[in-house]
Amino acid sequence: MRTSTATYRRVVKQIQTLTADEQLRLLQDLTKMVQNSVVGTSKPNLMDLQGLDKELWRGVDVDTYINEERESWNG
Repeated sequence: MRTSTATYRRVVKQIQTLTADEQLRLLQDLTKMVQNSVVGTSKPNLMDLQGLDKELWRGVDVDTYINEERESWNG
């Protein structure tokens, strides 16, 4: 951990020598790097939810359920 702390401090000192514009550019680049490593490049796929908790709907009549929901909207 000491090595990474020392490296971090050395990098911060180097960053402080940059102009404000260069620091801003570096910050933007770092933000993109971190976002890519945390989020990854894949986006969630709605189709991955297909069939999830389908047992909850077993034995439920679709038409009856929809009609009951619509009636609940009207109070």
